[in-house]
Amino acid sequence: MIPLRWSLCRFRMNNHMKQPFFSVIICLLSFILAAASPCSAESNDVELRGRVIDIMAQPVAGAEVYLYESKQVRRPADFVSPKTKTDGSYKLTVPAGVYWAVAILRQTGPSFGPLQIGDKHSGEPLVLDLKNKKIEEVDFTIMDLRDAVRHSRKRSEELFEIQGRILDAHEKPLAMAYVIADSRSMPGTEIPRFLSAWTGIDGQYTLYLPAGAFYLGTSTIMPPPAEEELSRFVEVAGDMQGLDLVLRGPLE
Repeated sequence: MIPLRWSLCRFRMNNHMKQPFFSVIICLLSFILAAASPCSAESNDVELRGRVIDIMAQPVAGAEVYLYESKQVRRPADFVSPKTKTDGSYKLTVPAGVYWAVAILRQTGPSFGPLQIGDKHSGEPLVLDLKNKKIEEVDFTIMDLRDAVRHSRKRSEELFEIQGRILDAHEKPLAMAYVIADSRSMPGTEIPRFLSAWTGIDGQYTLYLPAGAFYLGTSTIMPPPAEEELSRFVEVAGDMQGLDLVLRGPLE
């Protein structure tokens, strides 16, 4: 017969040993439930994928795709893809929604701020409706100012050559600037239709335009500021030379 004292001692020890066991079970159940909760939220995510190519349809490595939750794209992006692979492919997972997207290849510097010489851009943002989708494939074509000039020359055989200089506020030749041309005096957030290449130390520029009425302006940053007004009005009916333009306002 087991003494009463030993029986009570055993009962207390068993109860004491069971408590940690039940505590572990409760912790495991809590962990499983907590881990399952994000899964339901992630079910609304969309995989955006595709390729970034140049104007010759060749894949571009090292580019990034930027997504914005509003059409105000002159700010840090809400989502940025990893850099594209050697085949130009990218992949990015984002919450379902509507986004404004651009692709950029930066030669140097951080992944934000104005573009520099040699950087390539896809132009006007694409509006992507990623609601009620699991996978969306979107390709981007990027170019720099030199590519844009060559591309615009190929769009039509009836383009006229506009030449002149870009001058600073003191009417001195300005390097690392370019000319903007558009049928609107305020293009806003859209990339203007026609651009020149960057100027050299002599400030000389060459711009190719079809016949018609255009507003011209200048800038030292790319893309040009959204509030930039193109103040010089010209009517193009043939080649033009000696059309000097003055960059107004502070240089950026």
